[in-house]
Amino acid sequence: MGLKQYFGFISKRISALLQRSQLFQHRWIGYIIAVAIYVTLLLIPLPGFEPSAQRAFAVFGLAAFSWGTTLLPLPVTAIVILFLLPFSGAISAQETYAYFGNRAVFFILGAFILASPIMRSGMVCFVVEYREVIGNSFQNVSRCKDK
Repeated sequence: MGLKQYFGFISKRISALLQRSQLFQHRWIGYIIAVAIYVTLLLIPLPGFEPSAQRAFAVFGLAAFSWGTTLLPLPVTAIVILFLLPFSGAISAQETYAYFGNRAVFFILGAFILASPIMRSGMVCFVVEYREVIGNSFQNVSRCKDK
């Protein structure tokens, strides 16, 4: 049995066990278990691990549990990992976010995140109408012409 087949077998067995159990009908139990895994891996002495490696391993344990049980959606788990790595002291925030490019990437991401609720709320039409009053008009804002 190859390594890939072994992990596939283990994954199927764990999934079947979780489907049969009623453990995660109450999701808060899963959250408590995830935090317990993180704290346990953070506090138990692991020989051969540097402190930063142990902190990163604790984040990995939490992530593996969350991904394996689908306790949180995968994108949410990824964001939690991005938060926990610098928060736990495994690596610095600059090193963590350096893998995603420079600060401009996060600036643009933040702009998109802020733009979505502004568009849904209709505030963009208010801005367009205000700009038309003071003389600077937007020609191609079809979303606001209906209103």
